[in-house]
Amino acid sequence: MRYRIRKILYQAPFWTGGLMGLLIVGTIEVLKHWGFRVPVPFLFLGLTVMLCANLGGLNNGLTCAGVISIYIIYAAWAQQFPTILILEPIQLSFVILLIFITAILLGRTTDKNNRLILTLKTTQSELRQRLLELAEINALLDQENQERQQAETALQSLILETASVTGVEFFPALARQLSLALGVRYVIVTEVIPELPGRVRTLAFWGGDRFLENAEYDLDQTLCTQVYQTRSLTFYPDRVQEIFPHILSLAELNVVAYIGLPLFGRSDKIIGHLCLLHDQPIKNEARTQSMIHIFAGRVAAELERKQAEEAQKQAEAKYRSIFENAIEGIFQTTPDGYYLSANPALARIYGYDSPEELIQQLTNISEQLYVDPKQREEFCKIMTEQGQISGFQYQVYHKDGEVIWISENSHSVYDNHGNILYYEGTIEDITQRKQAEEKLLYNAFYDELTTLPNRSLFIDRLQQSLAHAQRRSDALFAVLYIDLDRFKVINDSLGHAVGNQLLVELGQRLMNTVRDGDTVARLNGDEFAVLVEDIQDVQDATQIAERISMILAQPFQLEQQEVFTSASIGITFNFQSTGRLYESAEELLRDADTAMRHAKYLGQGSPQLFDQRMQKNFRSRLQLETDLRRAIERKELLLNYQLIVSLVTGEIAGFEALARWNHPQRGLVSPVQFIPLAEETGLIVPIGEWVLKTACEQMRQWQLEHLINNTVTMSVNVAGRQFSQLKLVNMIQEVLEETGLEAKNLRLEITEGVIMEHFESATTQLQELRDLGIQLSIDDFGTGYSSLSRLQQFPIDILKIDRSFVSPLGSKVENREIVETIINLAVNLKMSVVAEGVETLEQILELKQLGCHYGQGYFFSRPLDTEGIRQLILNHQFKYL
Repeated sequence: MRYRIRKILYQAPFWTGGLMGLLIVGTIEVLKHWGFRVPVPFLFLGLTVMLCANLGGLNNGLTCAGVISIYIIYAAWAQQFPTILILEPIQLSFVILLIFITAILLGRTTDKNNRLILTLKTTQSELRQRLLELAEINALLDQENQERQQAETALQSLILETASVTGVEFFPALARQLSLALGVRYVIVTEVIPELPGRVRTLAFWGGDRFLENAEYDLDQTLCTQVYQTRSLTFYPDRVQEIFPHILSLAELNVVAYIGLPLFGRSDKIIGHLCLLHDQPIKNEARTQSMIHIFAGRVAAELERKQAEEAQKQAEAKYRSIFENAIEGIFQTTPDGYYLSANPALARIYGYDSPEELIQQLTNISEQLYVDPKQREEFCKIMTEQGQISGFQYQVYHKDGEVIWISENSHSVYDNHGNILYYEGTIEDITQRKQAEEKLLYNAFYDELTTLPNRSLFIDRLQQSLAHAQRRSDALFAVLYIDLDRFKVINDSLGHAVGNQLLVELGQRLMNTVRDGDTVARLNGDEFAVLVEDIQDVQDATQIAERISMILAQPFQLEQQEVFTSASIGITFNFQSTGRLYESAEELLRDADTAMRHAKYLGQGSPQLFDQRMQKNFRSRLQLETDLRRAIERKELLLNYQLIVSLVTGEIAGFEALARWNHPQRGLVSPVQFIPLAEETGLIVPIGEWVLKTACEQMRQWQLEHLINNTVTMSVNVAGRQFSQLKLVNMIQEVLEETGLEAKNLRLEITEGVIMEHFESATTQLQELRDLGIQLSIDDFGTGYSSLSRLQQFPIDILKIDRSFVSPLGSKVENREIVETIINLAVNLKMSVVAEGVETLEQILELKQLGCHYGQGYFFSRPLDTEGIRQLILNHQFKYL
């Protein structure tokens, strides 16, 4: 009881002592008030303080003493006797001091006792707790020992169950036994699919009481992706669905815990993984991890073995498929000359129905297969010395007796003692390649169309002749360079088939004309060359050239059409005009070409011998070409205009724009010199565009100045090269739009030769120009190679009679008939007629009588520049009829 009161007071707040003091003081005062006399009150007060200090501790004793001390002081002051008051404070102080000292001593003693008691109680509680913990530890140790024994038993059982199992059967056995040993619901063994990164397939999937069906799945759809990312063991002992709520398969399998371990191959590459899933938290983490680590190496080894076996099977199937389905023949043969094995391709190459038939019938390769048995000996020698051979080409007999080409790659197979067991390798049928090579070799030196030697072979033979001539000073030979005249017109008008036939027959005529031993070659296009060897003098070469000219001048019968042509021939000998021998075949052929071009320029149909003056003329022509290329940008070209006058009204009907070249050194260059050069080099295209634009601008300017009315036309010549440009019509249309000239005021003049040379493209483009409203005129009519049947197919408005027919009018009756025929033809075709080269009044009167519509020539005015035309119109200086 005392202990309980002490425990209550000791644990009570400090003011409890004060409350006890007030209670005693209050009791004394009440008794005194009621008339009772309290014997020895100080004794009661002191006992109260000591009781609080003893039972409640120092704090309670001091509080109680403080309250009683205040009461004593109060009681002393309450006395009204002064005499007592003199001694009472000392007595009171002494009493209070004793009370405080007693309270302190008793309070400290009580505190020590209480603390000692509390310490003993705490120690007793801790000892009791430690004993409980020791008991639990002992229980856990017993449980752990029991579990370890169970684990060892399970491990031994697992090892025994899986020790004798290998291959693909190992994985299901391991999964089942591992589930039983560790007490987990699911065990999965997977492998990475090599050809599908990020995807795996299950090799075993134990589901607690049965195996689930194996499947393939993407790693990113499962928890296993963590294993591959960290490349280490991944363990989630509990609440795995809360951690990975997005993986739906965890909920489907009711998975609570997960542990996964990657399986590494020899190259430290992850080849699969082993994972355990359970529907309860996994508590024994250490034992589970230890167990899974123990079997990880074995699983990885079995997985590698499985993959190696599968790879070997695939390789065997692959090579068997290659062997059976290869395009090349594959074989094994003995040095004695018979086949050990052959694939279907080899049998097919040699013409046999099957490899078995080939092996059975070919028992002596050297005699039965090789066209040249010595090549078999050469083959065996190389194989003995080098052990291999590559690209060995030879001819063999096909089963049907036909000879084919094959290419062989082989190597020797040796036994342990270094003796050759057999040869193995591949065979390829290269018959078509050999034929193609022969054809390429032929095409490299012969023209495919005419079968004549080409430029390369001709240069080679020419170089040999030069070398021979340098060894023999009396050796003389000549080169004839031949170019067919007007071949392009024939080819375009009659068709490429007819043109090719003409070239073939021309080659045959040349072959029949020259001597045996001379070389006839087609250099390119319609250019041929003849190497005339062993001649006595220059006259021999010129006679052969003249004979060729005569033969080629005879008509050719091509597809029931009679075609006439001629050739320009240049001649060069093996010595130059200076007496020096040529050293280069190209140089000699170049000079022969120069002589041919000179012959074409003269146009007399006679062969021309090369001399140095031709070279000089050629260089001069080359310089003129260079200057002409710069003439446009240097603004050296200018236009003159010649009147076209109506023979009916006598008024100006139009102008013809004529190009002139004011050369800074040579002065005015004749159009006869630079226009053909421009057409040959292609410069006629930019020159023609400049002429068209300039003439249209000037025509529009005259219209704005009211010098002419809107019926007057401007005639501009269009060359053949311009018709070859696909953008000709667009270019003309753009010029009209830029200059503001109406299409009806423009007249384009085209020669007969241009139309026939570009028949197909000209027909289309002329119609497009006509649709724009542009007038079209055939220039120099009667001098070209035209067909009247085709003339009416063109949208032509005007025929211009060539000056060669107009000039003799009045003196030659036959010319009058020609002009009359042309005019009647034009009238019947509803075309107008312009006569060129009108110079006399008699010509005008006769032309009017014949019904000609327009005249152009010096009778009216010579060609004038812009200012001359302006003055002529303003001053009426041209001649009226």
